[in-house]
Amino acid sequence: VWSDLDVPKASRYGSDSSRRIVLCVDSSEHSKLALEWCNKKLFMPTDEVHLLHVFEFEPTLPIQGSMDIHTATLESLASQNQLAWQGEQQAIKMMKAYQKKCKEIGTLKTKPSATVMRGSSRNHDICEYAEAHDADLLVLASRGLGAVKRFLLGSVSGYCVHNCKVPTLVVKEDGTAAQRATTETRSQLFASMPKSTLIQDIE
Repeated sequence: VWSDLDVPKASRYGSDSSRRIVLCVDSSEHSKLALEWCNKKLFMPTDEVHLLHVFEFEPTLPIQGSMDIHTATLESLASQNQLAWQGEQQAIKMMKAYQKKCKEIGTLKTKPSATVMRGSSRNHDICEYAEAHDADLLVLASRGLGAVKRFLLGSVSGYCVHNCKVPTLVVKEDGTAAQRATTETRSQLFASMPKSTLIQDIE
């Protein structure tokens, strides 16, 4: 949908020691806390950070009524396209706000890139993006779902932890679980970590 990333996937615009980190965000408080945690505990000045948001919009079929199905379908599609466009614009505005927040905090030397993707499978799209961009780490915020909701709705972070080929870090809603995931300092985080390592699982 939208991206201000102008660096080829395989290249690095930082130094040889820079890390490429993909941080998935949305409008939830959990994402805001995750961003704050990353800026305080994880990010280093030379890191190349990609902010990613997957925008899901599932079109619905019109309910048959007095008008014929063809007219109803056309009107429904026009309305849903408008709603999808509005949602995408809100997502872009949100991503720019996250970029501004990172700049205000000042941990990173380079402004993080931002990408809004429109997909039907958030779990798969997130993993695919991180893998395609050769990320060193994928970071997600836990949505704080209870056991029942997690069973019914599924867990994005859980899926990525178990299926993404990129090491995955989950920041829980209180912003502390990810900190407990390792006793190493952030400068040592990737010193001996193989690509298959799962830093943090979820409950």
